Amino acid sequence: MKRILAVLITITIIFGCTAVFAEGFNDISGHWAEKDILSAQERGIVAGDGTGAFRPNDNITRAEYVKMLSAIVASKMGAEDVPDEYATTADWYSKYYNFAIYTYLITDSENTVSGLNPGIFSEDTANSKIERWEMAYIAGSLLNVLLEKDVNTVPSFSDAEVLNTLPGQIPNTIAVCAENGIIYGDDNGAFRPYGTGTRAEAVVIVGRVEKLMDEYIAQKTAEFDAEVKAMEEEINSKTITYSDSEIPASHVKVKFEMDGGKSFTVELYPEYAPQTVANFVALVNKGFYDGLTFHRVIDDFVAQGGDPNGDGTGMADNYIVGEFSANGFEKNELLHEEGTISMARSSISNNSASCQFFICYKSLPELDGGYAAFGKVIDGMDTVKAFCDVERSISNMGELSVPTTPITIKKATVIK
Repeated sequence: MKRILAVLITITIIFGCTAVFAEGFNDISGHWAEKDILSAQERGIVAGDGTGAFRPNDNITRAEYVKMLSAIVASKMGAEDVPDEYATTADWYSKYYNFAIYTYLITDSENTVSGLNPGIFSEDTANSKIERWEMAYIAGSLLNVLLEKDVNTVPSFSDAEVLNTLPGQIPNTIAVCAENGIIYGDDNGAFRPYGTGTRAEAVVIVGRVEKLMDEYIAQKTAEFDAEVKAMEEEINSKTITYSDSEIPASHVKVKFEMDGGKSFTVELYPEYAPQTVANFVALVNKGFYDGLTFHRVIDDFVAQGGDPNGDGTGMADNYIVGEFSANGFEKNELLHEEGTISMARSSISNNSASCQFFICYKSLPELDGGYAAFGKVIDGMDTVKAFCDVERSISNMGELSVPTTPITIKKATVIK
């Protein structure tokens, strides 16, 4: 999932919404963008100049434009404005600039867009007048990142020949804006890329981008809700409960022999997590873990394995109830400390643990009560720590965690 999408959906719950009510500006009556300007003001996207005027036909700077786009992203989080924590300097635009980089709205001077050097926005050029191609390009980049629009679109303006002199994929990205109704040509069908943008034009562009964002978020929310419902139905149909006779009466030791000859041993504690231990032992006895890998290894966090798909998406034939306090199970008081073994699960459901497990590299109190810890490494923790010596690549979640050389469990065995 793209970073900005994650920001929009997951951080929404952190901020509280605050309605903004504003009086109209004194210089926009009858202006072609009057409705858009008033709407943006009511939502806190724009403000006047202190005299009650908006100055719709004045040129807008790069910083002012980025502030508008950053403000609509922040509004999707339920925030009245971009949080001050993003500010790194005393400049008014600092927090908007850094927030825009964080969410990929813009690139900084050290991470320039393809074919364009220096970056189209930097702190040194923040107060320069923004040109029309820059406005469209930034908006188009947002559409590419958030809405995953096809960047291979070709400009259809009457002055496309001029547009095509811009480097890299800038012309195509601007064309994405046109195709999605964010920008239009003049009466002659020309875009005039090197013309300077006005405050009114910026408000209209930002408003159109916001409308597309709202539609996209609504679509993704509906898809997520459907996914949750489907998973809940699957979990309900595949959750099993082990009988008392199937739950070990005392501690159980499981030895993991790794490819290459090294091994480690875990001790399992059914008095804290009986269903979890019973399920794990049943899988071990079936040889389920033999040949599987540790697919996720993160320094100072965890080593996760036991996935038949090898990528974090797999499960066994069943699920088990989550035995941890956040799921109403108060009996499990095991802490996530160095060497603790615990069950991985989906964030969608507390009862989605199946076969994947993780081993903690250090004390991780933030996991206590939210995951079913059920044992501890009692021998060979150095073997588990050595997993971090394997070269790793970036996962689809942006983590440096995927071993480029498989870390394979040769055999897992219940021992005396």
